[in-house]
Amino acid sequence: STQSTWGELVSGCEDGSIIVWDMDVKKPRITFEEKVSPVCCLAVTQDGLLISGHEDAVIRIWETAEGRLLNTIQGEHTDTIWKLVVTDVDRKMHSPSLNPAAQPSAAKGDDDDQEFLEGIAAARNRLVTVSDPRLPVLVSASGDKTIRVWTLETMDCLATLTGHNGPVVSLAVLGKSIYSGSEDRTIRAWSLVDPGFPCTAQLNGHTDTVNSLIAMKLDVLLSASGDRTIGVWTAIGKKQLTKLEGHDSGVQALARIDSELFASASWDQSIKIWSLDRLACLHTCPCSAVSLLSSSNFLFSGGALNLVKVWGSGTLVLNEKECRE
Repeated sequence: STQSTWGELVSGCEDGSIIVWDMDVKKPRITFEEKVSPVCCLAVTQDGLLISGHEDAVIRIWETAEGRLLNTIQGEHTDTIWKLVVTDVDRKMHSPSLNPAAQPSAAKGDDDDQEFLEGIAAARNRLVTVSDPRLPVLVSASGDKTIRVWTLETMDCLATLTGHNGPVVSLAVLGKSIYSGSEDRTIRAWSLVDPGFPCTAQLNGHTDTVNSLIAMKLDVLLSASGDRTIGVWTAIGKKQLTKLEGHDSGVQALARIDSELFASASWDQSIKIWSLDRLACLHTCPCSAVSLLSSSNFLFSGGALNLVKVWGSGTLVLNEKECRE
């Protein structure tokens, strides 16, 4: 898994290692000393905290300057954490103190709570006040078939979303909804503006796992599936506009390059660059990848042999670095 922060790239590996890369010199800045369960997904908050999801069903929160583990969330999800997304919601609607229906997270001791809050305050170098109209939240998708929404300020669980009949492996925020993709071959839309984050639609059309979701433009959602296709959906009408074909095996990952271009990675050992306006593939690059990230005119791919590859706008390989020192 890969995630980008300010001038840095963070990668997580199956061996449990997490590395922060300095993109100016294309070298590791720090390798987290604490080895953990295989890393399945990463997310970065606006305040620079790193959040990792793991095979052991634990969510871990890190300070990236020194690679220090601030806290863990465990005992809520019961299977692999496959995807994490950071977004924000209306505080008045969803704040735990104002919403009696909000579900608290697993109990922590007072000392643990104080240490966690002090760690976050030190990492952010500021305190978030309840006067802020937006409440930052973390959304987690798990192999236990559920989605959980957490407040980033205290890590209280605001809601547990159920409805999928298989592991939930992908998430994307588009407009006022968060979308989830599952091994049950469906996509579900959940409201970010209504109490309890209710499911507002189920999107059917794929015949295999929905491995990845990304938002494009204001009303377009893309989905990558093990059925070898990429679905193009209208978020307002909650219906499929078309399917893009071209990969010879399941499509594992998607990354938005800009409002028109996006990339896809497949088990057929290729990365394809697509035009949304033309609904056509523009270029195919031979590469084995299971994760993609686009940032600052570069495309990053993580895949086999523990390699992170950096691609330029002309799909030229600029550099390759091992995911281990």
